[in-house]
Amino acid sequence: MGNIHEEDGTKKIGKGDYTVKMYKKREEAPSNQVVENAQPNIQETTVEGQSPNVDFVEELTTGNPYLSYWENAFNFKGRTSRGDYWIVVLINVIITIPLIFVRILLLVWCIITFIPSTAMMARRLRDAGFSPYNLIWYNIVSLIITLLVRDNPSWSLLGFIIFIIMLILLASPSKKK
Repeated sequence: MGNIHEEDGTKKIGKGDYTVKMYKKREEAPSNQVVENAQPNIQETTVEGQSPNVDFVEELTTGNPYLSYWENAFNFKGRTSRGDYWIVVLINVIITIPLIFVRILLLVWCIITFIPSTAMMARRLRDAGFSPYNLIWYNIVSLIITLLVRDNPSWSLLGFIIFIIMLILLASPSKKK
């Protein structure tokens, strides 16, 4: 539970050890207190253990995948979990749908999100245990197919197959380090 203090043998209470804090508070309560109120409320115990100087910005970005997406726009190292990846993809799709009707805004949005999305895909592939260099062949093949579809629409089937392969890689579960 808590750490033993070397000099006097007393226990130090760790930040996350709520049970020890509640028992300590019960011991400190007056003996004439009614038994049903002897154990402190968990909200009281947790509020006392929290630091009043919590950094609001850190709290805002911690656990917010979309803010993390923009903060790590040029970070091609590390990992991105499946959940974080798909939340960002969903938000980007929701933003993109209305932009379809204004082509210039869609083009600007695609240019703005190209590098952050590529970085996130590289981190997601690494998290799934695949080489992030798979993005290179995916982008090259996609570009070639896009150019060939103009001349022969049958190439779009190959593009769809390549898209499904990349989708499977990105949807793969995370691997242990």
